[in-house]
Amino acid sequence: MMSDIWRRCLERLEGEFSVEDMHTYLMPLQVSEDSEGLRLLAPNAYTLDFVKAEFLSRIERVLNHLNGAPLKLRLEVGALANRRPDKVGAKAALGDMAEFEHNLDPHYTFDSFVEGKSNQLGKASAMQVANNPGRAYNPLLLYGGTGLARRT
Repeated sequence: MMSDIWRRCLERLEGEFSVEDMHTYLMPLQVSEDSEGLRLLAPNAYTLDFVKAEFLSRIERVLNHLNGAPLKLRLEVGALANRRPDKVGAKAALGDMAEFEHNLDPHYTFDSFVEGKSNQLGKASAMQVANNPGRAYNPLLLYGGTGLARRT
């Protein structure tokens, strides 16, 4: 369950930051509240560093205002314990990583990918990224028109 103060903070920040920034950097953050304060968990080091550099000072000001007093805020890379145990297949695919909500189409997998001569390098690179997140080809950008691999 999302912390009420974090939910109100996000609502306030929606008016200040672009929709892209909100969905790319702030919405993926998971939150937990304890006696020490608020802990925000970023899905990876890149997101953590970007949030610290671009958004942290504003987040702290909004949270302190909403709390009525300074609120200790900790940012870490990580994920909360399994939030949706009904997704057994996705959990198995992620291994020990906790699940997160996403809008990825489950039909688009490496197994269903149509590999052609024109996209062999792209597929190999994407598989390396999937098997070594944050280490291989970081960041990976694939660009091209749609349907280039399908020739009949």
